[in-house]
Amino acid sequence: MFGIADLVTVCIIEERFKFLKNNPRHLEFILGGLTHWNVLREKIGADHIDKAIEYITENKIHIAPFYEIDVDRTPAILVVTSGNEEQQFIGDDGVSGIDLSGQEVRPTVYTKWVASSYEDNCLFVSADYKLKEKIWRQVAITNGDFSTKLSGIVDREIDGVMNTVLYLANDIPEGIDNRQWQAQSDAVTFACSLGASLDSITIQCKLLTNGDFHLHRIIGTALRYCIKSSKSIFAENGIYDPYLSYSPPLPSQDYGENVFESVVTINAKMADHWIQEIYSPPTQFGLTVNADNKVDDPVVIIEDDGDESGG
Repeated sequence: MFGIADLVTVCIIEERFKFLKNNPRHLEFILGGLTHWNVLREKIGADHIDKAIEYITENKIHIAPFYEIDVDRTPAILVVTSGNEEQQFIGDDGVSGIDLSGQEVRPTVYTKWVASSYEDNCLFVSADYKLKEKIWRQVAITNGDFSTKLSGIVDREIDGVMNTVLYLANDIPEGIDNRQWQAQSDAVTFACSLGASLDSITIQCKLLTNGDFHLHRIIGTALRYCIKSSKSIFAENGIYDPYLSYSPPLPSQDYGENVFESVVTINAKMADHWIQEIYSPPTQFGLTVNADNKVDDPVVIIEDDGDESGG
């Protein structure tokens, strides 16, 4: 999760700086505010801002997660993310249901047989298959080319031979092959329980420049603009409600002489989710009803046979 936040932030800053390089007038607008006050004009001056704009548009700013970058190259922006256990679960226990469309469960085949013949919606099968013990009403019946539901099933003697007659919900088309019939479960889609939460994260963007101290301030202003103008892009990538804090630019103790560093810190919430459980709906239930007539008031007892398919 935190590695994703790193990459999202790196990509956003890269794209926004690229935009500023291609549209220097935006930089003039952003940095022009630094010359509104007399004291700032004296300290920085429009000419210095022009040089800073030229520096940003003509130099590559190296932007990467902190573990990838060669810190000898400046200017550079190092991005690192951390988090804590402050989580806001979505739902009572962080679980919500969702269907995974297109994830089809292969049907369960209960039994197969070869039919003797058929007529209208009746399929005649040898009683030797003992289909009454293996299938039930509303089960799916198919031979690959034709599919329907079973409406009823009876054993009947025909021309001195016991047959099982399957009454189907639809008439069987002419020319259907009698071979390779089977009873199966319906095709269903996977469903799953998802865990979801909003986690507190901190994304730190360390800016490194060498040379002019005021140049560092100006690039830092552009960096803050890149982040603040990208709130909607952060949200599109699951990072919500970002707010910024800053550290002042100081001489670096770690990256060599004449190098200045400052940190822009993004505090935000990041959406996280995980698969809690995958299941499929049950396709068959069995109930046994017993009537007890040995007492004054008959009692009907319903027992679950425990016969069910599905997850």
